[in-house]
Amino acid sequence: MESLSQNFKRVQAEELLSRFRSKEDLFRYMVHQGKSLLTFSLMPLVGLYLPSMDGTKLAFMRAILKEEKKALKSADVVVMEIPLYAEISVKNLYDDVMNDPEVAVYLPT
Repeated sequence: MESLSQNFKRVQAEELLSRFRSKEDLFRYMVHQGKSLLTFSLMPLVGLYLPSMDGTKLAFMRAILKEEKKALKSADVVVMEIPLYAEISVKNLYDDVMNDPEVAVYLPT
């Protein structure tokens, strides 16, 4: 008997990108749509937590589709208020975060 993963055709990133007219269409699909796309790893690409549309580059979405980068599901993200401290800023933490391979895979480069 064939395994479940053998029954699904792997959708190539370029093929999927060709189905959308613009970056905005792909962004809305990845963040908002109720459909799921099954790839070889059976990863549904629905309800992902991505930066704003302006802050999300097409190259980052393409990397997610190619499984070079990962994205969190919106339901898995805990939103909290963080006090404003100079020590806790993107400028101060960016290099440390990008050098951590477990975290860097979730961030655009």
